[in-house]
Amino acid sequence: MKNFVKFRLLALLFSGQAVYTLSFAMIFTVISILAEKLSGSVIHAGVPSTVLLLSRALMAYPAGWFLDKNGRRLGLSFGYVLLGLGCLVGAWAVVAQSYPLLLVAAFLLGTSRASGEQARFAAGEIVSTINRPRAIGMIVWAGTLGAMGGPLVFPWAEALAVRWHLPAESGPWAVGAVLAVVATLLTLIGLFPDPQTFRQVELSTNRKATHPVAVDEPSLKQIFSLPSVQLAILAMAIGQLVMSLLMGITPVNMSHLHHDSPAISNVMMWHQIGMFGFSWATGWLVQKWGRVPTIFIGGILLALSALTAPLWTAVLGIGAVMFLLGLGWSFCYVAGSALLADHLKSQRNGTMQGVAEMLVAFSAAGASLVSGYAFRWNGMFACAVIGLVFSLILLGGVGITGLRGEKPATAPTA
Repeated sequence: MKNFVKFRLLALLFSGQAVYTLSFAMIFTVISILAEKLSGSVIHAGVPSTVLLLSRALMAYPAGWFLDKNGRRLGLSFGYVLLGLGCLVGAWAVVAQSYPLLLVAAFLLGTSRASGEQARFAAGEIVSTINRPRAIGMIVWAGTLGAMGGPLVFPWAEALAVRWHLPAESGPWAVGAVLAVVATLLTLIGLFPDPQTFRQVELSTNRKATHPVAVDEPSLKQIFSLPSVQLAILAMAIGQLVMSLLMGITPVNMSHLHHDSPAISNVMMWHQIGMFGFSWATGWLVQKWGRVPTIFIGGILLALSALTAPLWTAVLGIGAVMFLLGLGWSFCYVAGSALLADHLKSQRNGTMQGVAEMLVAFSAAGASLVSGYAFRWNGMFACAVIGLVFSLILLGGVGITGLRGEKPATAPTA
């Protein structure tokens, strides 16, 4: 019975994330192009993404606190509601041709992601330590449905908007709002028992069996002073940074190369497949190879994508680079998340994860802000150089921590 409950909870988390990422897959296809169009300058192409990441960073800690206080079900549901509001404001921005409204939409989307991104940690709370990487990888893999469905739904959403005598770019935003309602209902109605409650019961049972006397929980400072925790955050932060930098500016670069919207959408699809399509296998590799070696491989893939990004102008080549970039992010993200989750055994997990998410989002926000200026200065070459430098920093961090220092979990503890 307990295994069935675990499966049902993981299936609901998976379904909610699949619908959630489908909304974002469509929005990311147009947001940087809309920013340039509505603002009148390529310099501002990365600003909405920067606002999104900054709001995600600023709200990550409050979102973590909210998830600890009210449970994962309400916390994730609230994030999906914010996604719906952001999509509605985004559609309004397109209709009104308003750049400030686009920034408001980006802020709401970022606030949504502050809680929505914690779904993978909720999945990690449901399963044992040894199975945690695969559970996290499966939730990340839910984004594959968004990646595959985005290009299919995108033209239909634009055609629907035109049929209603609205700008075509408003269609993906409106459909994204509907999908957000679906994700909210799936989570709000179905996520019982709450993963937080499930985790606390498991921990309580284990403590009574192995530690009859209460043990003091480590402080946030003690947890984040551990080298492995620092590496976990570095992997997620730099993976997100390099991905945001190169992915965010690629639609603008392709637009300048005179590629049309369907071509850009297809390239973004391959990028999303790289990010999410093999994350189920990434979780298995993390379990087999270890957290730190997988982060190292992710750093290599990020460096290769940065090196090759300026070399291609054809759709096929750009799509291959974006796929490689997404795969490098997946390795860093899943392995980093698993490495961090290994050290979170407190009732304040959401708060701790919120702090980590805040640091990750701030680093990515800086990359997104710089992307427009770097592209104006020297095109994709400048963005690629920045991405390569940070990829090398990650590889250096792995070297400092040492591949020898990790002992993968083997006992199926909670």
